Amino acid sequence: MKLSACLGLNFDLAMYKSLKDEGLYSSLQEIISSLGIFELIDGHYFRWKHVAVYEAVQSIIISNERRELHGQIADSLRNLTNIHNSSRYARHSVYAAQYDEAFNRYMSAGDEAEKKSDYLAAVGFYQQAKVCLSKSSTKPSLRRRLSPYAALGWCLRELIKYDEAEMELEYCQSECSKVPEEKRNQRFEEIELDVTTSLATLKQAQSKYSEAIDMYERALPIARANVNKHSKVWLANHVGKLYSCSLYLEELFI
Repeated sequence: MKLSACLGLNFDLAMYKSLKDEGLYSSLQEIISSLGIFELIDGHYFRWKHVAVYEAVQSIIISNERRELHGQIADSLRNLTNIHNSSRYARHSVYAAQYDEAFNRYMSAGDEAEKKSDYLAAVGFYQQAKVCLSKSSTKPSLRRRLSPYAALGWCLRELIKYDEAEMELEYCQSECSKVPEEKRNQRFEEIELDVTTSLATLKQAQSKYSEAIDMYERALPIARANVNKHSKVWLANHVGKLYSCSLYLEELFI
C-alpha cells in the first residue's frame, strides 16, 4: 500500500512494468478483494477510492522509506523515453533524492515539449531542472549549469515573455563573463556563442537594435573561426539578422 501511495492518487500500472512483474499487480488485486480501497479501470488503471485513506497511508511513510520506494519506482521507468515518462521518472527521482537523474529527465521532457511547440510545458520542466541542479551535490560543467537557463530563455521568448527571457539569458551571459581567460577554450567559445546569439535574437525581438548589433558582431568572428561546426546557412542567417538590425537603425536616423 505504501508503494501504491508513492505512485499517486491515480496510476496506470502498465507504465511500471517491472513493478507489475514483481507482484504489485497481484498484491493490489488482493487489496481490492479484501479492503476495496482501489478502483480498477480497464484492467491496469488504479484509483484510490478515498482521498483520506490515500493521505493517511502517505502520512505513515518515513523519509528514508519514501526515498527507497520512489527510487524503486524510478528504476521501473528508467528505460522509458517519451515526455510523460520522462517527467514522471524525474518526479520520482526527486523524491528519491536522485537529483542528477531528475535533472536529465526534466531537460529531456522540456526538449520533447519544445519539439511539439508546447513552450508552456517546457518552461515548467526547465524550471524544475533548475531546482534539481541547485540540490545536486555534483559540480556541473558550465554547459550543464547554464543549459536550463538558456532553454528557459528561449521558450519564454517564444511565449513573448521578453523581460523574463532576458533575465534568464543575461544570467548565462554573466556566468560566461566570470570564466577566467586561461579557461576560455574552444568548448567555452561554443557555449558563449550559443548564449550570445540567443540573447541577440531576443534583443532584436525587443527592438533593442543597438544591443542586438553589438552581440551579433561579437558572435560572428567566433562562428567564422569554428566554421566546421556551423553551416554556411547558419552563418548567413545571423549575418542577415545583423544586416536587418543595421538597416532598421539607419531608417530611424534618416
